Amino acid sequence: MHFQQVKRYLTAVFFAAISLAAQAHEFKPELLADDAEMTNPLRGFYTWLHKNVAPQPTPAHDSYQRFSWAQLEKVQDQYNFSMIDRELDQLPKGGKFGFRIFALNGDFSWVNGIDVPAYLVEHPGKGFYLPANPKNTQYSKSFIPDWNDPFFLERAELLLTALGNKYDGDPRIAWVDIGMYGNWAEWHTSGLSNFPRGRIPYADATFNPQGAEPGTLETRKRIVDAHAKAFKKTRLIMMTDDKVALAYALRLPTSIPVGLRRDSWGDSHFSQDLLSSDMPAADQELVTNRWKVAPFIVESFGGAGAFNVGAQGLVDQVENFHVSLVGNGGFASQWEPLSPENQQGVLKAGRRSGYRFAITAVKLPDSLPPGGSVTLQTHWINQGVAPAYEPWRVEFSLTKPGQTKPVTMVSTVSLGKMLPTKEGEVVKDILAIPAGLLPGRYDLTVTIVDPESYRLPLQLAIQGRTESGSYTLGSVDVGGPMKKGAAPAAAEAKLNPADLQTWTNKEGKGFKASQLRVEGDNVVLKREDGQVFLVPIAKLSLESQAQIKN
Repeated sequence: MHFQQVKRYLTAVFFAAISLAAQAHEFKPELLADDAEMTNPLRGFYTWLHKNVAPQPTPAHDSYQRFSWAQLEKVQDQYNFSMIDRELDQLPKGGKFGFRIFALNGDFSWVNGIDVPAYLVEHPGKGFYLPANPKNTQYSKSFIPDWNDPFFLERAELLLTALGNKYDGDPRIAWVDIGMYGNWAEWHTSGLSNFPRGRIPYADATFNPQGAEPGTLETRKRIVDAHAKAFKKTRLIMMTDDKVALAYALRLPTSIPVGLRRDSWGDSHFSQDLLSSDMPAADQELVTNRWKVAPFIVESFGGAGAFNVGAQGLVDQVENFHVSLVGNGGFASQWEPLSPENQQGVLKAGRRSGYRFAITAVKLPDSLPPGGSVTLQTHWINQGVAPAYEPWRVEFSLTKPGQTKPVTMVSTVSLGKMLPTKEGEVVKDILAIPAGLLPGRYDLTVTIVDPESYRLPLQLAIQGRTESGSYTLGSVDVGGPMKKGAAPAAAEAKLNPADLQTWTNKEGKGFKASQLRVEGDNVVLKREDGQVFLVPIAKLSLESQAQIKN
């Protein structure tokens, strides 16, 4: 090779290397401190029975209440759901509400000892009154309904149907407990302070002269089914003391996976009795892995048992069982009297519950070519103990002062599948730069939004949140030559309907798109709506992999 040719070649290589170095740019957002609390939907503390005992930086997004059947139907077929409506009216912006219906509130009845409508008490059946104190039958009493009475079950189904007709799919409803059966609708018949082992004395004819019995398996399944039929578009949460009914509920083919609830947080009963020794191995696995697809919600054992496992034990239960939501009450009526150790235990348990997402690194070219497309690479971590259970859309945008409309791209990242791991997850997206975008310096921002536009933008565990809920990750230049190999946006915009193909992932979910190109182990696709995105080939079905054109 001639000397001048060699010189020109080396010069070209030198400037190419400089160009490539300039293209690769990395931003590293500053993480929040580990002890920094964030309030986000379906994680951390929720308002429990109108109580928020532990102090929080901002009000809870979610709240919870219980209602007796007697409060909702005082006269047969005349439903009054105004109490639920008032709770919904008082929600903060973007807030949601969860509730449970009970038919027995032993020792604490809210309606003169009767938690079912009067017509059920008057109906011929085996229900009976039980005194709160067996040594003094003149003391306050609770009515124990005949769970197996066909009339009781029929009326319960009608109530749940009426509730579902009004509230199923309401964006303000976060979840509905599968309740109705047992004391406090916790799916057990214990908890009575003045009876042996705290249990309802079904075998004692003195109190139960007609021989009423606990709910049969058929009865309990019917109550579970009634909830599932009434709430097909709303998440259901199942209590965990009835192991057989629990496994049955978790196996229901609901469109939204059924979650877990345990009302003994802080007591040894919480962990010791969650999985009984006689549970089939498949049922135990079903319960222990449920957190991967549905939330685990808890409230305090209350009273003397609130701190039986100690302050650190509260945190351990949240971490070991991947708890997402903790009731902010029950462990104390006031915050100040708690010891500093117990206060820190409660606060840390709240911080550790649920998800805690952060972006630790962002890589993209420093200069973005108008009319081209570039790969935006982000590294995500989940510092919490569970994923997100509501749909969230991650949007990256290029913005600058005076710009009328930002350039926005929807990321392929799924926060619902991002489990807590040390490695985190690297996500690659395609950012298409419009051909007409004016040259200049632009901010790269990220916002996590509710696709239904109901929830407020989700908080990340990084610095720099703006009033709008977005985060500025860094600045990039728009302008300069197009990156080699990048197709012009104008060319990509010309979608030929004949080029559209059906693509499916390994879970069988499909969509229509045309293939633009292959980038390493990924295929770049463009949907009918013009959205360009990058899909790992390994995540596609074998049929879709076979139709990729290299």
